[in-house]
Formats: sequence, C-alpha cells, structure tokens
Amino acid sequence: MNSVSVHAAEDRITVEVVKPKLKYENIWFYRCLGSPMASIAATVASQALARPVRVGSEEETKKGTRIEIEVLP
Repeated sequence: MNSVSVHAAEDRITVEVVKPKLKYENIWFYRCLGSPMASIAATVASQALARPVRVGSEEETKKGTRIEIEVLP
C-alpha cells in the first residue's frame, strides 16, 4: 500500500487507497460481502464513530481503490 486518504462528510466516508496490496476482484462474494480492504475500512470507521456503517460501493480507479462507506443513524 502506498497511501490512504479519508474524506468524511456527515453521512458518508470516502477512503482512497493508492496502490493497494489487496486488489478488488469482481467476483460474486466480493459483490455480496465486499473486499477484505473494504471490510477493514468499514470496521475502523464504525469503531471510530461508535455508529453502524455499511459499505456503499467499492471501485477500482487509475490510482487504486475507492471505497464509499455510508454512516447509518
């Protein structure tokens, strides 16, 4: 992993991972459960905010991977 940046809004967190070691694979269990990297990001966000979260989306970009996390009420 080269770098990670996090941008938080009131109900959404965007995590950008540049050159991740774990690649997102478009296979059925990643589409259902998310990648291990998205699960880790969501767990950290939930613990930090003490609120439930959900992985909204995950996509590969030119730089790496973008993970959108929805913060639930």
